[in-house]
Amino acid sequence: MNSSSTKSPLISQKTGNTPISLVEAVQRFDSKDQSFSDVPIDSVDSDGFELHRLALGLQKYKNFNRALVCLDHVPAERRQDKHWRLRADILSKLCRFEEALDDLKKINVEATSYATTQKLGIERANILRMLGRYDEAYDEISHLVRFAPNSLEAGFALAELKRLMGDQPGALEFFRPHIEGTSTQLVVVERYLDFLFEANKLERADQLAAIFSHTFKSSIVLTWRQARIAWNLGD
Repeated sequence: MNSSSTKSPLISQKTGNTPISLVEAVQRFDSKDQSFSDVPIDSVDSDGFELHRLALGLQKYKNFNRALVCLDHVPAERRQDKHWRLRADILSKLCRFEEALDDLKKINVEATSYATTQKLGIERANILRMLGRYDEAYDEISHLVRFAPNSLEAGFALAELKRLMGDQPGALEFFRPHIEGTSTQLVVVERYLDFLFEANKLERADQLAAIFSHTFKSSIVLTWRQARIAWNLGD
């Protein structure tokens, strides 16, 4: 074996003694060969690109601990914004919320796009919500909503926070202009029905489900929500 091959990143098979290279593991992921996810990293010598791609694949198949190991092997000088964002998402999946919040703080927000900045704000707010720090999460989302009033994702997050903080009327109020408009989106209807269900406003939910079931006839999710509401009403 030549000197260059001895420096390649190695991943040892979980069963058997034949190691495979990190590049080969990535190729297996690209070809949708799930065997790539069954191998823990032993040693690496990488610029971080392959490790990041492999971590994405491991995350996709919910191998969060191995994905985290991949990211932790990325050299410190190669850890860019996408590295911290992926790591924060994986840490959140592992319920390590404080660490996830710390990683999001390492992202250079000024260098990101407007859309990415919004998503990062929502991610921070969601983590703060999971930590029970509702006031901080509310401040984060309120700031986003003021500057992006048409963002449904930010609006949904704010409505959910209001619900958790005991402001059911405020949570439901967010949906009113979207429901009464002329171009109501299916995702808004589905989320609104969920909020009405949680608020025990089953009759109102049943009425809306009946109305929009004609508009969105092919929505299996809406049909399921309508059936759940009817069952709880005793129909």
